[in-house]
Amino acid sequence: MDFSRSFFTVIVIAVDMFESSIVDERHFGSMQEALIYKNSLPSNLHGLVCEVAA
Repeated sequence: MDFSRSFFTVIVIAVDMFESSIVDERHFGSMQEALIYKNSLPSNLHGLVCEVAA
């Protein structure tokens, strides 16, 4: 396995009083692209950026 390459996943979560749910999951080639998407989310959604080794 080549761990020198990775991609970035943004997991979008809608938080509710009783339960939370994953609304979307998108993959990006760079951290910058992932952060731009995360920062463009509406205020009622939360994003988590994860680096995944490919």
